[in-house]
Amino acid sequence: MLWIEALPEVYRILQTNLAGLPQQEAVQGLVTDRPGQRHTFHVASNSGASSSIYDFALHRDIWPEVTFTHDVELVSTTLDAIIAETGTDLSRIGALVMDTQGSELLVLKGASRVLKAVSYVKTEAADFESYKGCTTVAELTAYLAGLGFNLVAQEPFAEHPGGGRYYELLFRRRSLGRAKG
Repeated sequence: MLWIEALPEVYRILQTNLAGLPQQEAVQGLVTDRPGQRHTFHVASNSGASSSIYDFALHRDIWPEVTFTHDVELVSTTLDAIIAETGTDLSRIGALVMDTQGSELLVLKGASRVLKAVSYVKTEAADFESYKGCTTVAELTAYLAGLGFNLVAQEPFAEHPGGGRYYELLFRRRSLGRAKG
């Protein structure tokens, strides 16, 4: 299993937690669609869990206690680049699990090789603008449909007072065999 964490301080905790666990590797990196881009990464007050390259929009209405405490400058990479740099065998990757606070579509656009290898994509997204300019459920569904994935599970876990929900989403490749390419 390959874990990727953008925040250096959270990455250090992840490394400690994975120490001694077989077949677990941690990498520090901000994953988007293009390598080498500088991003302001907003660090959230909830131990970094709501940190994002995007500013809050309606997120505050659901979790008003969560704020950004500071910013860090990070340089992006892509998921395909990380896989190549770590020497990860794509044939051993069955699923991609993401929680990137609104940048899920950027991650997917930088993961063309990975998406050809996996059978499942699990992520969370809202059907409203939780972060300014964030990826929505509809955008994820359309993008992944174009790559041969169907949305097979959509479980709500938070609701915006004015309408809209956050969901855990599971996409499955239409043909359960791995794609060639």
